[in-house]
Amino acid sequence: MDDDDDFDFQALFFEECHELLGTLQEHLNQLVDGTADDETVHAAFRAVHSVKGGAAAFGFDQLISFAHIFETVMDLIRSDQLEPTDEINQILLRSGDMMEVLIESAQNGTTVDEDRIAVLRDELEHLANGDSAGSDAGADEAKDASKAEVELFSEASDGEAAESGAEDGVAAAASDDAGDAAPEATTRELVVRFTPEKDFLTSGHDPLRLIHAAKSLGLTSVEMNGTLPALDEFDYTEITLGWDLNFNTDRTLEELEEFFDIYSSTSTIEFVTDDAEEIVAEEVPAQPAEEEKPAETPLAKPADAPTPAKANAPSTPARRATGSGGGASGSGGNSADGPPKQRGGASKSLRVELPRIDRLVNLVGEMLITQAGIAQKLIEIQGNDGGEDGMEMGHNVDAMSRQLRELQESVMAIRAQPVKSVFSRMPRVVRDLADKLGKEAKLELEGEHTEVDATVIEELSEPLTHMLRNSMDHGLEATVEDRITAGKPRVGHIKLSAEHRGERVIITIEDDGRGVNREKVLAKARDNGLISAEDSLSPEEIDMLIFHPGFSTADEVSSVSGRGVGMDVVKKKIVSLGGRCALESTPGKGTKFEITLPLTLAVMDGMTIVVGAQKFILPLSSVVEALHIDQSARKRLPSGETLLERRGEFLRLIDLRTVLGQQRQDNDVDMAIVVDTETSGLVALIVDELIGQRQIVLKSLEANFRRVEGISGATILGDGQVALILDVPSLLNMNGSGGPYSEMMH
Repeated sequence: MDDDDDFDFQALFFEECHELLGTLQEHLNQLVDGTADDETVHAAFRAVHSVKGGAAAFGFDQLISFAHIFETVMDLIRSDQLEPTDEINQILLRSGDMMEVLIESAQNGTTVDEDRIAVLRDELEHLANGDSAGSDAGADEAKDASKAEVELFSEASDGEAAESGAEDGVAAAASDDAGDAAPEATTRELVVRFTPEKDFLTSGHDPLRLIHAAKSLGLTSVEMNGTLPALDEFDYTEITLGWDLNFNTDRTLEELEEFFDIYSSTSTIEFVTDDAEEIVAEEVPAQPAEEEKPAETPLAKPADAPTPAKANAPSTPARRATGSGGGASGSGGNSADGPPKQRGGASKSLRVELPRIDRLVNLVGEMLITQAGIAQKLIEIQGNDGGEDGMEMGHNVDAMSRQLRELQESVMAIRAQPVKSVFSRMPRVVRDLADKLGKEAKLELEGEHTEVDATVIEELSEPLTHMLRNSMDHGLEATVEDRITAGKPRVGHIKLSAEHRGERVIITIEDDGRGVNREKVLAKARDNGLISAEDSLSPEEIDMLIFHPGFSTADEVSSVSGRGVGMDVVKKKIVSLGGRCALESTPGKGTKFEITLPLTLAVMDGMTIVVGAQKFILPLSSVVEALHIDQSARKRLPSGETLLERRGEFLRLIDLRTVLGQQRQDNDVDMAIVVDTETSGLVALIVDELIGQRQIVLKSLEANFRRVEGISGATILGDGQVALILDVPSLLNMNGSGGPYSEMMH
């Protein structure tokens, strides 16, 4: 296999690893919270096992060795041989974090210092050997491991310079682990009959990789079965050969089954040995209480075994593992997982690189622009008495519009991803910070299945991490005693949630800490020259000072805070995504950060309006209604602000001409659009004309020009004109001079 194929398979492996790690962390958190059931434990075991199986194909020694002992402990838990106490759960959580570090290290082509892994591996080995995790020695080791891992996680991104271990390192590490778990294991000869099925190669497997990886388990020789077809009948996507893999190994049959499990869904695997009685007695798991179908019996009858290549094999029984249940059933049975599903009925998925989907989205956007141009031309034709031809064309254009909308919604659904992929990383961040800061904290996740554009998800990890660091360091009380004195639980509570609101997604981070120390923030701002001593700021304005570049209230610089870059990074990143940051704080009660982001950065529904001589777009999701203004309904306050009476309530009335720096020659206006600002309630906007609703393609103004206050982006209309998309919440804060907008238009 050439280097390009090798790189592609590795990329696919790491992509799957990140998904498996998310699943693992989720199930381990359920284990800690006490909400786990048997299936949760089984799923966590399968995630570790799958990572180990894939790593074996690429020879990632450190990952294989650590995953092996981690898998052994998870197997003891799922077979009820080990009770997961609080201490054990913490070890499992740190082990999950270590798996992530090792995968990142393998992906970067580096290795992790063995001394940093040793303590945690020793803890797992003690658990695997039945030693008590609650002894004083175990507690000391756990404490040391926690400190070592905090240091490791803070430096993991820097990489390590050491080279990966030699190929026989996998066998040595795995052999040591197997010796610890089963010191009385003896060497046995074993034949594994491996017959790939039709979809083996198309599933991304490679028999040569399997054979290379099997060497670490004691593979001594390989014998080929079958024949190649004639050249004119040869199909490169199918394998017509099979292999007898001869082992001389001290590994148990279940360990070998676990190794081959990753291939079991696309191949037939049989385990043949001369010592059948010993295997039946030692390796076959206890049968579940419920009656199983004969087809699921893990031990095949001798007569059912196909003719083997060795002379003595016809009299040997064969243990058969086919379908998706092979390895899993070998180590734990099907009692908890249920009968294996038929492969034909499984849902299918296809991995597609994001740039290809982006290209598809761009093409859909161009089609929408073209369709808008056709619709615009049709209006002109119909205005010139286009007759029946014009009417027929109008029907066709309407049909095309509906089809384009369905296409656009389907494409955007492909790009939409749940925020769970980002949220699942955050518990580790909180655990690391809790260890480093000496605080007790628990993170609650809510709305993980809220979907948002994949482009937005890619950029969320950094700002969320900084906001959690702020909540942990500045939000929660410094000590447990401080929280108890304040009448709060000793364990701090942080809630990370997501929800849809119109065409936007709202992400909230809320803690029950001490809130923003406004006196300290105000004093620091004056010391830094951000405000003068005479300036009088509202509580909300004081709170927003923490987003200023270089601003920090930390008394000293630490590895967690003090440099004043965290919240500045948050604001810049969110603004670059077309979003906004808001902050609410109650002294002594806690702080709430709210991030508002667009659901998509590609296509949206908008309302076209005219202000002065310019056309603008209002996001349709924020439009409540359009109404005519009765002059008697307008009320002016002493402050100069104008209100509009609407069905018994008063709304703030804003003239868009004034806000955008344009002069209005008269007050004879009778059109207003009521919009929802998300944070400041309903507001009425005075416009000159309402054209109508249409789908628009978002174009970034910041990427092609620069950021303009009050404008969230731009689009191209059907007549070729560029229309700016208004950002209603930021318009409320403009002073009427037009600011950057006026400069841009001039």
